[in-house]
This record gives sequence, C-alpha cells and structure tokens, in this order.
Amino acid sequence: VRRWPRGHLVVRGLIGAVIPGPAAVETGTDLRDDAAAAIALVGADPRAAYERAEAVLASVGRSRSLQAAECRSMAYRAAGLALAELADLAGAQVQLQRAVRAAAGELFAADGLRRFAATTSSNLALLAAMSGRNAEALLLLQRAEDEFDGVEGPVFWLTRADVAMRAGLDDEAHTLTLRACDWLSAHGTGW
Repeated sequence: VRRWPRGHLVVRGLIGAVIPGPAAVETGTDLRDDAAAAIALVGADPRAAYERAEAVLASVGRSRSLQAAECRSMAYRAAGLALAELADLAGAQVQLQRAVRAAAGELFAADGLRRFAATTSSNLALLAAMSGRNAEALLLLQRAEDEFDGVEGPVFWLTRADVAMRAGLDDEAHTLTLRACDWLSAHGTGW
C-alpha cells in the first residue's frame, strides 16, 4: 500500500484499484483527473483504461454532486471506448449510452457538458456504423453536430465522413473530408 500523488491510496500497486482520499471526495478534481487519464489510456492499454474507469465509478458511487456526475460520465466514456478497443461492441454501446445520459442530464444543461455528451454521441455513432446500423449512426451525428466548432469541427467532420462512407454516401464523405482538410490547412495545423 502506498500513496498516489493525487490523494489516492493504491492497493497492491495497481492504479486501477484506487480508494478516494479526502481531496477527491471534497472537490472531485482528483477523480476527474483519473477519469481523463482513463480516456487518454484507451489507445495504449484498453484493459488498464477500463480498470481505471471502473475504479472512478466505484469511488464516485451514488454521489449526486455536479463533480461526481461529470466524473461518472467521463468514466463511462472511458469504459466504453476501452471495450470498443477490446472488440466488445455491445458492452461499449451500453457504457457510451450511460456516458451520454450522465453528461446530458439536467445538471449539465447550464454547465457546458453538452459538448461532452455530443463527443460521446459521436463515439456511439461510429460504433453503430461499425455494427452496420448506419441510419442510427447518421441520426446520432445529426443531433450532435451543433456542439462542434473550432478545432473540434474537423474531428467531427472526419467522424461523419467515416460513417458516411460506411453508409455508402461517398460524395458526402468526400465533401466532409475536404472540408476538414481545408479548415486544418487554413488554421496552420500543418495539413
């Protein structure tokens, strides 16, 4: 047993087995960092990302605070993305739907997490397209579109282009890809 720098106790040296310290319970920022780290870890180690997300969910428990709800949504997203990486598409869909519900709740209407819900809906859309549910995927993207601007716009357009190609909408996919490349080129991103 040792202390982890952000106020957590690590049992058996596993980051996934965290117990919230006082700072995490009071502010929620440590758990938010843990949830964000779980999302970031998905590509490198989806199993560890899933375990970290589960630890955040266990730490948050049934707390009704705004911070707890935000952490819960982020952890569900991390779990869903990790399951998708592990080829458990059904489990990924369940977790991503939970993330959208948590982020889109009444608590977040005025607190700017609509964009997080839209990003997670975009993940769900790609998952639906990968499962052959193209109409559902396009509808999810249509609902989420208004939340993307700035540098997030091209990422959304490329996701939509991927879904459009899977749906056989090659002209739309081409147009969206060009739109994203033009924006990235115009804004000095090296494209």
